[in-house]
Amino acid sequence: MESSGSVRLENVKDPAQVRELIRQAYIAEQKRRGLTFREET
Repeated sequence: MESSGSVRLENVKDPAQVRELIRQAYIAEQKRRGLTFREET
């Protein structure tokens, strides 16, 4: 499988929801791998 770094989604009813799902999946994967990241405040 070749990855170009971009994904095209078609027939997306709610782009904001898709973005949130991707963000949650990314965070969950980081936690699974033990990569915790702290936001500087």
